[in-house]
Amino acid sequence: MLTYKVEDNTLETANKMEYTRLSSYGFTPTKEEYDPYYIEDITNGRILVITCYYQDKLVGGCYVSNTLNSLYIDYLFILPEYQEKGLNLGRKLLLFILENKQLVEEYFDTEFTQSKLYAPNEKTKHIYKKIGYTEQSELLCKKLP
Repeated sequence: MLTYKVEDNTLETANKMEYTRLSSYGFTPTKEEYDPYYIEDITNGRILVITCYYQDKLVGGCYVSNTLNSLYIDYLFILPEYQEKGLNLGRKLLLFILENKQLVEEYFDTEFTQSKLYAPNEKTKHIYKKIGYTEQSELLCKKLP
């Protein structure tokens, strides 16, 4: 079973998410490796954290912000043991966010007409393009309904 959750902006959430984000690269991070920028932005409410649970286990998440006048995907991450399993968890998480953009709009008190993100490699760029994003310089952009 796949579920999503909008997380609270607490230090506990920030630490949990930084651990999960860094773990998605395939190593076990220490607290010293957490990005203080993201810890601060999560706890100060500048980033909305939406998580993905598979069979009641936290397997990934997304940092969403109001950047570049868009619903901006700062980071989207899935733990390595849940990648490449045909589950498409990252894709499903992104689609959940786009289909439920009102959650993000209410959080930031802003109406979004577009979403932007950065694709770190050709594989993710291809996935994002299949969802409807198009290239605009270094970012990918998608018009929102």
